[in-house]
Amino acid sequence: YLAVNPIPVEAPVERFDMAPFIGAGFLTVTKHLEKGSRPFTSRISLEYGTIAEDLARFFVLSEQTPTALVISVNFDGRGVVTGAGGLIVQSMPEAEEGLLAGVQDTVRAMPSIGAAFADGTDTEKFLMKHLGEHRPEVLESRRIEFMCHCSRERFLRFIRALSLEELEDMAENGPFPLVTRCHNCNTAYEFDRDEIRSIFEEARLTHRSRN
Repeated sequence: YLAVNPIPVEAPVERFDMAPFIGAGFLTVTKHLEKGSRPFTSRISLEYGTIAEDLARFFVLSEQTPTALVISVNFDGRGVVTGAGGLIVQSMPEAEEGLLAGVQDTVRAMPSIGAAFADGTDTEKFLMKHLGEHRPEVLESRRIEFMCHCSRERFLRFIRALSLEELEDMAENGPFPLVTRCHNCNTAYEFDRDEIRSIFEEARLTHRSRN
């Protein structure tokens, strides 16, 4: 979403302070539990204005799960992100009391993850260097990427799936261009009058042939 509509930054970025951009509000998380009859929703107010602290607060208040969470972003002199990373540590049900406190102290003393990744530090080596005393075990490693699967062709299929009455109304009354927008990334796709009328005519011919 922010890739399409970036937040305007009027001053040089000297430190990663999200509070002015987040402001007051609420964090709402909805879970669809396996075999559950209805989704479960938790909601907390945003107290800190920082993603890591407010997420950690959510886990403690809504799920009663002690959590240590760090999110780190490193910028160059122009404000361009050069490295970013995060770490979340949660207490398992059988964990010894006080163990998480020791991990939290280690996490607090940890250098910037974003700066480490900006320098090309390997993820596993970083973990072993700073959390080695807690004997971490790497179970899986995989690449992640922000992307959206939306496309103009996909929205065209959605329009073609509308009822004949809806298509007729759109073809006659517009508005034109017809603007559709992806709710995931906020990319807009436009369709002109000729395209909508062509889709309507195709749908009408298909409807006639079926009847």
